[in-house]
Amino acid sequence: MRIAIGEVIMSERTRTILLLADFHRAGVEPVIHELKDRLETISRVELVDLRTKEELRRHGGDLAVVLGGDGTLLSVARKMAGNEIPIFGVNLGKLGYLAEFGVDDLDLIIEMIRENRVGFSRRMMLCACLKNGRENFVSLAVNDVVVQAGPPFRMIELKISIDGLELTTIKGDGVIIATSTGSTGHNISAGGPVVDSSISAVVLTPLNAHSLTHRPLVVSSSTEICITAERVNSGSAVIIDGQVTCPLGSKSVIKIGPSENYFLLVHNPRYSRWHTLQTKLNWGIGVNYKDEVGS
Repeated sequence: MRIAIGEVIMSERTRTILLLADFHRAGVEPVIHELKDRLETISRVELVDLRTKEELRRHGGDLAVVLGGDGTLLSVARKMAGNEIPIFGVNLGKLGYLAEFGVDDLDLIIEMIRENRVGFSRRMMLCACLKNGRENFVSLAVNDVVVQAGPPFRMIELKISIDGLELTTIKGDGVIIATSTGSTGHNISAGGPVVDSSISAVVLTPLNAHSLTHRPLVVSSSTEICITAERVNSGSAVIIDGQVTCPLGSKSVIKIGPSENYFLLVHNPRYSRWHTLQTKLNWGIGVNYKDEVGS
């Protein structure tokens, strides 16, 4: 299943743009005020301070511009999941893999919004539900859901089934369940595959499995994955997008499936779809061969 590519077209009279950032972060204040002043000439603008606003679903808007790094963008995507509006990511962080726009692209952002040329991709999200005794924990994930061993860092055992059918028991440090969007995150560090972000798929990647046969597995986006904690450590946890953590107890059950909500990510038209993979992760860089000497 391929992820739909869309374009948003709105009337200037009804358009509302949300500007979201941690206003106390270094470098944010001058950029967000410049953007606000310029966007107000063509649209209604609402400023949202992420440090004080935990609930974002009530903020109605047609577009959102998020200033920060990829982590900020992931957090906003989860919190605004019910809105499903296109989101510009303006990178003020280190990598900027998802946040494709920079501070130098403010003119481009203004032009795209003014001319109604906002192209975006519709990225799937995961919904994770953890039953931990009498307590339930539910969260959306844009990148991944990681079940990971913690102190005292002994090997844990996770029984995994897919769509109700038992698959395997992984003994090791845990497992990563990643979207195609998140395949370039924790997943590739653990030896998982890079999945084209235009494909709606889920990657299951064991973490340091005590086995020669456990390899990453790519499954359909409609799949429901059930993980039962057969044996865990006191510090073991479920981690959402590297940001939200919930303790994992013995016999806890985590069910992970597709969310009905999507993350609408605006693309920078100056770059090809492979630009971030090539320039941020240096994928496909050739070997540095020495020049042949003689023949």
